[in-house]
Formats: sequence, C-alpha cells, structure tokens
Amino acid sequence: GSCNSGGYRHRLVFAERALRDTSHLDVKLTGGRMCSKGFPAVNLTRPEESMRYRATFDIDGNSWSERFPRLLCYNSVVIKVNVEPDHDEYFMPSLNPGVHYLAASLDNYTEVAKWAVQDSSLPEIKRIVKNANAWCKRTMHATRLNYDFLTVLNGIVEGLNANDASWIDRWGQVQNSYLGENANEVHEG
Repeated sequence: GSCNSGGYRHRLVFAERALRDTSHLDVKLTGGRMCSKGFPAVNLTRPEESMRYRATFDIDGNSWSERFPRLLCYNSVVIKVNVEPDHDEYFMPSLNPGVHYLAASLDNYTEVAKWAVQDSSLPEIKRIVKNANAWCKRTMHATRLNYDFLTVLNGIVEGLNANDASWIDRWGQVQNSYLGENANEVHEG
C-alpha cells in the first residue's frame, strides 16, 4: 500500500506535526512503511520502549490499532488519537476515555499530551494507568482472547445460521473443542 492513503497518512500527519513541537513531544515510529521525508530508520522503535515515558500515543491505522490493547498493559498512559470513529476495536465498549486511556484527535493531541506530562496530572495519570492495567489483566490472556475470538466468530455464525440452520450444530462442536477444559471458566467470567 501507499503511504499516501489509509492509516499511514494519519500517522504521517501526526508525526510531521509532532516533530515540529519537540519541546513537548519525543516522537518515534514503531514501524510500518513510512515513506515520507524526514523519517529516517533511526526513528523506528519497539513498542515496549514507550514504557520509558509517562505517555504514549496510539493512532488509528487502516481499520484498527492492533497495538492499542498491548499498550494498555504498559506503565504509560495511552493517548488514543481516534481518526476514524467507525473503526473501533471489538473490545472498545469495555474501555472508557479518562478511565482507561486519554482520548485525543489530530486537532487536540498536543494539549492532551501537555496535560498528561504535567506533574499536577500525575495522580490522575497513575489512576488511569492502574485501571488500564487491571483491564489488561482481565482481558489480555489466552483464554479470554480465545473467548473473544469465538464471540466475533459467533456473530458471523448468527448471520450464517439465518440462511442455513444446520450450520450452528457443527459450530457448537468446534467451539467446545477450541476452548477445551477452559470453556466454563470463560463463560462465567
């Protein structure tokens, strides 16, 4: 794909603006095909390195940000720059801005970041990170992720079942074999 379309365009706009304001932001890219001038390979970093900072940005991409839930497991507050409101992850209903992350847009991310790094904001930032980490602990483990994956598939199954009622019988067998002995634990929690 081209850097001039999709999620890369949003990230490049953000990064180009942020690089102009180095007094408040230390911008590094975590990967992708960044083909804009001014982004040498040295600016690429591993997502885990964001834990060295009080705040880290997550910017919408082509349809969702696969790193967003992982960032909620780190010790930095996540500033989620929502560019495409129709591209929410399946788990977003279980998260709340100001509780698990800080919401921002391309228009206000600088103000949100400045607030997040102020010493007077530290108690609130610690509370948000603690909530995000608790969400992560409840959500980001193999059994729960398997259950969530099956929930998404079950939505597809419901659509298929509307056209062929016998499909659901075969699906129940697949679902139970996939979860195995953890099936009751996930259904209850």
